[in-house]
Amino acid sequence: MSPSKSPIVSNELLTLISLAKNAGEAILGYHGNCKSTVKSDGTPSTIADETAGRIISAGLRERRYLVVNEEEAECVSTQIPEAGIAWVDPIDGTEEFVKGTEKFWMLIGIARQNIPVLGVAYNPVTKEVFFAENNGCYQEKKTASVQSIYLPNLGSIE
Repeated sequence: MSPSKSPIVSNELLTLISLAKNAGEAILGYHGNCKSTVKSDGTPSTIADETAGRIISAGLRERRYLVVNEEEAECVSTQIPEAGIAWVDPIDGTEEFVKGTEKFWMLIGIARQNIPVLGVAYNPVTKEVFFAENNGCYQEKKTASVQSIYLPNLGSIE
């Protein structure tokens, strides 16, 4: 695929991107304007982590995913739904978020039968979106253009 062509993505992936963008919009007011607390595992957390986590997790649960969210209590279930498991880190880089830098990401990953099948990384400050599906990995930039990503050791992933 040439960079000028847009990938065909599933509605499921579009939903994940939308959830990340909605959560990102909701937390921008806290960017560089909140304090962190320390969770029991020694990692930082903020009201923005909790807010983004709630938005993303609620949307995923509506779609019948088992959600494992870094900001929530342990997920305990013996039943994995057909939709799969959703792994969520609402703000990867909380300390950078608190400092007001652009060096943080909102992460959502989906696995079915222990195989990763979808992934989204979104930065609400830069508006960059990286997403993966069907053995393809792409980047959406502010201009809304979509480009394939080239990995030197693997070649182009398309």
